[in-house]
Amino acid sequence: MLTRWIMVLEAGRIIEFDSPAALLQKESGAFKSLVDESGDRDSLYAMAGCQV
Repeated sequence: MLTRWIMVLEAGRIIEFDSPAALLQKESGAFKSLVDESGDRDSLYAMAGCQV
């Protein structure tokens, strides 16, 4: 990914803030859920340096 940090907001509050790889490792994370439900899941994991 072309970013160092990702901030996930819910109702105007920060609920997650970390690197893409760290956020994708959080089993019940909001960012991971968004990525897993997207049509580009495999490529997004690859860009973050994670295995699917």
